[in-house]
Amino acid sequence: MSSPQTFYITANSPGEISGFLVPMVAAIRRRWAHVRVVVILLPCTFASGREEDVARSVPGVDEVVPVHRLMSLIVRGLPTPGTALLHLGGDLMYAGLLAWRWNLPTWAFQWAHRTWDRWIRGYFVKTEEDARRLCRMGINRNRIEVVGDLIVDAVQTSLKESTPRPTLAREDPLESSSRPSESGPHIAFLPGSRIEEVSGLGPFYLEAAEHIRHALPHARFSLLISPYLEWGQVRRGIQAEPHPSMGGIRGRLVQKEDAIWDLVSAAGTRLTLTRGSTLPVLATADFAVSIPGTKTGEAGCLGCPFLLVLPMNRMERIPWYGVLGLLDWLPMVGRMLKRLIMRTMVDRYIGRVYSQPNLLSDVPVVPELSGFLTPTLVAERVLAFFDHATSGRLPFPCIGRTDGTLGPYSYNGAQGSDRHRVASDLRALYATHGGAADRAVASVAASLSSVAGESSRDFAHESVK
Repeated sequence: MSSPQTFYITANSPGEISGFLVPMVAAIRRRWAHVRVVVILLPCTFASGREEDVARSVPGVDEVVPVHRLMSLIVRGLPTPGTALLHLGGDLMYAGLLAWRWNLPTWAFQWAHRTWDRWIRGYFVKTEEDARRLCRMGINRNRIEVVGDLIVDAVQTSLKESTPRPTLAREDPLESSSRPSESGPHIAFLPGSRIEEVSGLGPFYLEAAEHIRHALPHARFSLLISPYLEWGQVRRGIQAEPHPSMGGIRGRLVQKEDAIWDLVSAAGTRLTLTRGSTLPVLATADFAVSIPGTKTGEAGCLGCPFLLVLPMNRMERIPWYGVLGLLDWLPMVGRMLKRLIMRTMVDRYIGRVYSQPNLLSDVPVVPELSGFLTPTLVAERVLAFFDHATSGRLPFPCIGRTDGTLGPYSYNGAQGSDRHRVASDLRALYATHGGAADRAVASVAASLSSVAGESSRDFAHESVK
C-alpha cells in the first residue's frame, strides 16, 4: 500500500488539538501529500466548546466530525472508507469501537486499556517509563514504540509559522539560556483554555503580580489567553468580581492600541493580554506561572522556567473524568455534590506531580505548588526564584506540605532548583524529543505496507494454486 486513502484521527481537548493534532497532521502530509485527513472529536469534560472551529483551522485537515455525530459514525458508518485510525486522546473506548465496527487498523498515543487492546495494532509513547506503564497494564511490549513528545514538534512548527518571527529572549528556545532583561524580568501568567479558569485566575494572577511588582518595580507581566476562548467571554469574565474562595483583586480592561489590552488594577499593575498565538510571547518570557496542561509542556520545550500552580480553592470547578465530571451537568446540586466528594479526596491529590516536564522526567524538574492557595503565596514563590526575600511562611527551598489560611497545600521545590537551573534542566529534558510525529507516522506506514505486502503474497499464492 503506497498511501492510505483516508486517515482518521480522534482527539478532544484543547491541549490535544494544539499539542498533538497539529504536528501529527503535518507529519501525515509530509508522508502522504494526497491523503484525506478526517478529525473525529470525542466527548470531553475539559473541552472549551471551540474545538471544532480550531480543528477546522489546522492546516491539512480536510474534515472535522463534531461530537454530536460520533455515535452515528460508529453505528451508520464513516464519511469515506478508512485506511487507518490514530487515537490522540480521550476515552479509548471510542477508538476501540470504531476499530471494531469498521475494521480499521488503529494506533494510540499514550493511552491504553485492556478492554480494547485486541483492536489496537500499536501504541506510541513519550518515554520508556510510559512504555513500562503500559506493560504494567498488560500491553505487549513489542507493540509499544517510544517516539518522543509531540509537543516539541508543535512548538517548533508554531514558532516557524509566526509572522513576523518574534525576537526571542533566547536565540534557540531549546538551547540558549534564560536571563531577565535589563529593564526588568518578563513574567507570563497562563490561566488555561476554559472561560471559568480565566474568570477565576485573572483576578488571582493580578493580585499576585501586584505583590511581585512591589519587590520588582520594573517587572513586566503578560496574561496569555487561549485561542479557544471568545473575546467577548474573556472581556466579561476577566473583569468580574473575584470569588471569595479564590481571592484576587478586580481589574479593568484598558485598550492600549489596536487589539492590545491590559488588565489594570486600581494600584496600576498591568497584565498585558496576548490572544491567539501565545507561544512567541511565552518564548520571550523570563519566567512563567501556569496551571496544569499542555502549556507546561510548551514552556518546557522553550526552556522557559516556570512555577506550576494548582489552586484547589474551588474544587467543584475543576474538570474531572468519570462520574465526578458528569456531576457538572447535574442542575442545582451537581456542583455542590462534587465539592463535597472532592473535599474527602483532597489528600490524594495535594502534592502529586502535574506539570508535563515532571511527568516526563525521572526526577522533579519544575517546582509545583498545589492545594488551597492565595495570590500572596504564589507571589512569594515567584520572588524566591528571583532571589528576593519572602515572608518566610514557607522557607525556600522546601519540599513538603503545610496548612495555610484556606487549607492544606504542598510545594515540591523541584529539589531546590533556582530559575537558571530549571531552565538548564528543561533544555536537557526536551533535547531528544523532537521528530516524534515523523517517527510515529513512519511506523504506521511500515505497518500498513507490511500488511499490504502480505496480502499481495497471499493473493499470488492462491492464484498459483
